[in-house]
Amino acid sequence: MSEAEVATPPDEACLEPSPGDEGTPAEPAETPDTRGWALLGVCVVLYLIGFAVWYPPTHAIEDEVGFLNTATIWAAGALTTDGAGLGELSETHQGPRGRVGWRNAGRSLLTAPVLAAFGYRATFAVGALIHVLLALVAGLALRRMGRSAAWALLLLWHPTFLLYSRAIMGDALGALCLCAAAWALLSKRYALAGLALGLAVVARYHLGAAIPVVVLTVLWASGRGPGLRVVLGGSAVGICLVAYNVLFFGSPLGATGQGHFSLGCLSTNVPHYASALLLVWPGMLLAPLGWGLWRWSRRGEHVSPEVDRRAAILGALSLPLFGILLAYYFFDGQGSSFPSRVVLGQRLLLPALPAWVLLYAQVLSQEFPGDVFGAARRRAWLAGVAPVFAILGVVGGGVVMARHQSYLEGLVVERERATAMIPPGSLVLANRHFSKLLEVPRPGLPSYRLLRYEYHGRLLEGARIQAGQEQAPYYLVHLRRRVDEPLPPAWSGLVARLGGETVLESPLLLIRRVTPRPKAPGGSR
Repeated sequence: MSEAEVATPPDEACLEPSPGDEGTPAEPAETPDTRGWALLGVCVVLYLIGFAVWYPPTHAIEDEVGFLNTATIWAAGALTTDGAGLGELSETHQGPRGRVGWRNAGRSLLTAPVLAAFGYRATFAVGALIHVLLALVAGLALRRMGRSAAWALLLLWHPTFLLYSRAIMGDALGALCLCAAAWALLSKRYALAGLALGLAVVARYHLGAAIPVVVLTVLWASGRGPGLRVVLGGSAVGICLVAYNVLFFGSPLGATGQGHFSLGCLSTNVPHYASALLLVWPGMLLAPLGWGLWRWSRRGEHVSPEVDRRAAILGALSLPLFGILLAYYFFDGQGSSFPSRVVLGQRLLLPALPAWVLLYAQVLSQEFPGDVFGAARRRAWLAGVAPVFAILGVVGGGVVMARHQSYLEGLVVERERATAMIPPGSLVLANRHFSKLLEVPRPGLPSYRLLRYEYHGRLLEGARIQAGQEQAPYYLVHLRRRVDEPLPPAWSGLVARLGGETVLESPLLLIRRVTPRPKAPGGSR
């Protein structure tokens, strides 16, 4: 049975190959996928409407501070905080030429022009743009595979992508770049694929783990010439990235040391990521196994080399990253329930998900021997299943955005309470969760001398020492993530040493004012 018969329904033919691919059987020209693109387009519009209705009022993640502060430096037309006249910003690193933002540069590069032109609130629109482009590029990749673009709804309505499209983070941008690399490789545009892989590394450094696997896959599937073009395309970006890191960090790898690798992470990561990939889209974890079973079922039959090439490309773009994350530090997003933990905890996995979803769509729409549904099943996807899934996606997406909006609005309320209570210029000792709301300079936000008093619950002695040198009243602030979250031991230790009085206490926010005791003769207190 030929590839066209196996993988493509009568109304959805495969794409014609790129020129110069000798040895690949000719395939029919592409037929329009009007219904698939229309359904995807309608859902994109509904997503954008929902994003506008529940437009994020603030950032809420520590990483966002780094991306925003780096973008703030660049929006001022400078590369260092001194050049931008900003002093010592949070999430910056002292390098050979001054203080620079140390987060991966990709998201800040996209954010800086928007920040410069339209201000802080407009920067969240970049996340919506990335999310939409991801779905559209996935649709193009699916068409190269002879599948309907409607399968891209699996990315558009993926709850983790939906949630982080509302945050200023680099993971979704890395996913977009790797998805673009998948489309380019499937289209046999190898230099463009290398360029996309290089840009993925600019978005998230750990995505470089996919590059050698992809290059080896291209060498195996397509030969030395295409493999060399991938390398050259990636090198064009890599050389610029290394030069920037050497100039501003004094190291070709930039600021390193974030997170950690340990085999001890496997005991937590394996069940978490496995359950996430099994449950969000049912059985997606088993897509590589499903492909292997299909390929085994066709043993002894003639199968186009293009079939194996597709599977190898998608596997190279997803499986190495998944394997590395199993031994990387666990990120759970402090989910308060198992569903929220599953959704939040997939953030680091986001870049690997597009290729995984593409392979999942391939397997679900594949015809197995003895399959009584065949092409009728695939036509039913567009006629019945896809519209129902689109409706469920709209409802589920609205729930995700509305709940996240409520959380962000709560943070805004607590920040307004704190800034109304604390005079500008005061020393503020705050926990990590609250301090990030004050660490991005913008108009209308009072300026404070802000210090974090804890790191992962541990008391930072430097904060206590600086507080002990103050002559004016200063403030201790703690913002809980959840109402039931207990105060950390560091807070109790700080209060015991510094004293003070409670001036504000809400279910989430606690503020104490400390009035320094006059110094006794001789300098002691």
